[in-house]
Amino acid sequence: MALDTESLIRLLVVEDDPVVLQSITATLAGQYRISIAKDFKKALQLVRQYRFALILMDINLPDGNGFDLCRQVKSISEFTESIAIVFITSDESSETEVKGLEYGAVDFMHKPLHPELLKTRLAMHVRFQRRTALLDQLVYLDSLTEIGNRRAFNKRLEQEWHRAMRAKTNLALVLLDIDHFKVYNDTYGHPAGDECLRALAKSLVTTFQRSSDACFRYGGEEFSVLLYDCNTEQARLLMDKALADFRALAIKHENSPTAPIATFSAGVSSIIPVTENMDEFVAFTDLQLYAAKEAGRNQIYAQDAHFEAKAN
Repeated sequence: MALDTESLIRLLVVEDDPVVLQSITATLAGQYRISIAKDFKKALQLVRQYRFALILMDINLPDGNGFDLCRQVKSISEFTESIAIVFITSDESSETEVKGLEYGAVDFMHKPLHPELLKTRLAMHVRFQRRTALLDQLVYLDSLTEIGNRRAFNKRLEQEWHRAMRAKTNLALVLLDIDHFKVYNDTYGHPAGDECLRALAKSLVTTFQRSSDACFRYGGEEFSVLLYDCNTEQARLLMDKALADFRALAIKHENSPTAPIATFSAGVSSIIPVTENMDEFVAFTDLQLYAAKEAGRNQIYAQDAHFEAKAN
């Protein structure tokens, strides 16, 4: 039966000694999806190309040193900052280990590498990464709806804002909330209200399926959606569909002044970011949500973002 290498954890080995390389690949074959770089330049190229979980790195490279490579890897992005870097070296001085740890390595192993120790140490770092990732998910997950929470929204907004700024493209934001949700809870009870919130979250996730789309529970009955590389009109059309899809669920809301079923109101805006005015962008979008409510709810109000730019 063929090995499914796609399911294996990615490991980058940065080493130019063919004997050490052969030993490492023979020891770890079948346990990791291994890439090899024999110099500093190739290692950086591969890190930018693939999502590695681990890097096994020699300190002495033909065109540089592992300390500088470690520092550059950690500075590329938020993802690469979390890569577990393990140095391999013949230098057993404590000063070298201290320097490596200060640069961001998680471990040191000394040559010649003992096969079983190598496997055990790397497996330990993989387990730690998985536990850390699980804790991160819990921190950024809304437990009721199982989509991102307000903290996740704030983090993603900052990431997407700077990505759009670099690419000089649009970033669209949607703020929405369920119409007369207090009345809904008073009529049907909070457990039913929770089910309504879950239904909206599921409906939004079904509508927004691009990898760059992200839905969040913003707070209470309010939700938010971030749409990278999407202008105001495109976002409005998507929200028209999202509202139609939610209304199609026909969730009974008999005491709503707006409609006999659950609906929502939404504000939409987009911007090509040029300065650090994310807060103003959110506030402007919130004004569009307010306008949708003032106009009678159960609708989308969209406008290109415009406000006084904050000085750098």
